[in-house]
Amino acid sequence: FRVCHVSANYFSLLQIPLVRGHVFSSAGATDVVVSETFARMLRGEEVLGTIVRTPSGSLRIIGVVADVKSTWLTTSSSPVLYAPITRARSTTISITARSGKPAEAVAEMRKAIERVAPQVPAIAIEPLGQIVWRSEVKRRFYLAIAGTSAVVAVLVSALGIFSAVGRV
Repeated sequence: FRVCHVSANYFSLLQIPLVRGHVFSSAGATDVVVSETFARMLRGEEVLGTIVRTPSGSLRIIGVVADVKSTWLTTSSSPVLYAPITRARSTTISITARSGKPAEAVAEMRKAIERVAPQVPAIAIEPLGQIVWRSEVKRRFYLAIAGTSAVVAVLVSALGIFSAVGRV
C-alpha cells in the first residue's frame, strides 16, 4: 500500500468523499484515514478503530474515503493510507490548491514559498488538467494509431469494392 501525508483539509479541497468515520484533525498524530481499497484489503466489516502497524509506529483508522485515481486514469485504484502531514519524514512536498485563476495562484504560491523558504530549490507548479493530460498521452497515441488504421482499412476496402464493381 501507499502512504500519503496530507493536511486535514486535503479531502475537502479535492472533493474526495468521506465514506464513513471522519477525517483527522491536526491534533490526532496517530489517526489515519484509508481508501476504500485499503479497507477492503483488511477484509473486515468494520475497519474504524483498527490498529495498523507500520515501521514508523501503530496507527488507528478513523475514517474511510472514496478511492482516487492518482497516477493513471486507466489503472485500478491502489490501497492508500492517508496520514497527517505532521508525521511526514520526507524532504519532498507537494502542495495542492484550488483556484479560479490558476496563473495568479501560481504566482502567489511562488512568492509565499520564497518568503518562507528562500533556500528551496526549483519549484515545479502545474495545473491538475495538465497533469491529467500528460498521464493520458500514451492512451491517446494508441487511440490515434487505431483510428488511423481503421480509416486506412475502410479506404482500402472501399477501393477494392470499387475495383471489383468497376470490372463487372
